[in-house]
Amino acid sequence: MNFISQLLSVVFGIALLGLLGVGIYYAFNFVTENLFASLDPQLSAITAIAAATLLISSCIIASALRGSQRDIHVLNIKKRLAYEQFIQIWRKVFWQNSQQQTGIDASDLQELEKQFILWANPKIIQAYIKLRQLAAETHFSDPKVRAQFIKVLMEIRKDLGLSNLGLNEQELLKWSEDFRDHLAGR
Repeated sequence: MNFISQLLSVVFGIALLGLLGVGIYYAFNFVTENLFASLDPQLSAITAIAAATLLISSCIIASALRGSQRDIHVLNIKKRLAYEQFIQIWRKVFWQNSQQQTGIDASDLQELEKQFILWANPKIIQAYIKLRQLAAETHFSDPKVRAQFIKVLMEIRKDLGLSNLGLNEQELLKWSEDFRDHLAGR
């Protein structure tokens, strides 16, 4: 039964392609016979060249648009990977802090910062720099560090095109503190 349905699908597809080809042929003949037959030979040549130029131009524009959309898609993938790396590293930092451990893997941070420099939005980079400064000046358990972490998260959401409506920094900060307490077993 499966073979028969596949065979019918292929035959139907070929028939549709054939009908499409015949339709294009008759449409082309109609245009050339009715439009170009009534025109002066020089004018019909100019019209044909203009039509071909318009068709080629539209194909080039469509190809460029597809290429730019593909580039945007690749950029979004790289951004998402960098942002996921940010969340993983800082979640680990907060978890280590809740376990009274210290230290951040410098190579992880260097890689993260390289990814941010390459792919992140300027507002995210600025918020991240402020986060690093606060973490260096105070301690990871400082509420200011967590608040700045939430600000970076909000900027990341904006950059990814996600809505922050209904989310506020205080609720996310409370959520991160509850998460920290959960990790610490409190």
